[in-house]
Amino acid sequence: MSNIGLYEWTVVLIGMGTVFIALIGLSLILGGFSVVANRLAGRKPDAAGAAGQPASAPTPPETRPAASAAGVTPEVVAAITAALAAATGRRASEVRIARISPSQPGPAGLNTPVWGYANRLAAGRR
Repeated sequence: MSNIGLYEWTVVLIGMGTVFIALIGLSLILGGFSVVANRLAGRKPDAAGAAGQPASAPTPPETRPAASAAGVTPEVVAAITAALAAATGRRASEVRIARISPSQPGPAGLNTPVWGYANRLAAGRR
């Protein structure tokens, strides 16, 4: 240790300081992104609010025409709404379901490459 002089320790401290300052800067930048995203999400006006009219209360799932046209029962719509509300941490009245459509059977209904679908089938047969 006696061979390490003041110059070497200065280089080590400057290098470590640079790394920590860069990490703190990255942490502040990432924290700033979340603040900006939260502010943008909080200020998102809906169509009724943008026109200066008061926003009406969301319609209950039983009266939505999209649910009955797709052949989905109101109980299924309520279950999907409750699941989305629980997953997102919002109230059920804040969740808006625009469309419910059944997925296609087989590989076309999956958002997975064919090899992934084949792997799922093989895993089910084991």
